[in-house]
Amino acid sequence: MGKKEDGKAGGKGFIAEFKKLNYGNFITAIINFLITALAIFCLIKGINAIGEKVKKKEEAPAAPTTKKCPYCLSEIALEATRCPHCTSRMDEDD
Repeated sequence: MGKKEDGKAGGKGFIAEFKKLNYGNFITAIINFLITALAIFCLIKGINAIGEKVKKKEEAPAAPTTKKCPYCLSEIALEATRCPHCTSRMDEDD
């Protein structure tokens, strides 16, 4: 724990040696990590918010391309004049 004094007159005492604890470096590293993590978190959260806005604009409901036959309830094209399944005529008002 100590170091004996050498070369001094009457040197019978000990000089205490203390190890330097570098806890300041550790605290600095923790703070730097937290700042970096917060910055990356905010950046990704902003990118996701912008992506959601763009995605909502793209999801506009599409116009229907089919209708149901009133007789057999099968799906047929909007332009069809006859049902391909039951061959019934489709009126203009259906």
